[in-house]
Amino acid sequence: MAFDGDYWRLLNPGEYEVTAAAEGYHPVTRPCRVSYEDNPTLCDFRLTKMPKQRLREILARGGKIPKDLILRLRQLRLRMLRAQRQAQ
Repeated sequence: MAFDGDYWRLLNPGEYEVTAAAEGYHPVTRPCRVSYEDNPTLCDFRLTKMPKQRLREILARGGKIPKDLILRLRQLRLRMLRAQRQAQ
């Protein structure tokens, strides 16, 4: 993989289910169809940062935490607390 995330593989023509993943990001799976044409087939992905990774980057810059991130982190904490209570 290149520094900017560019990655390629030679595949035979056909239908594929491809997953892209990176540390600190939610993995994404999507179908990709490789055809018999002479041109390369593109299968692009847009990964979204996990809330904890996004929070670390905002705090490192000294920025203000957006409301959507605060709400998402609260939801994650509540889920973790509920799971812990059920495990006991």
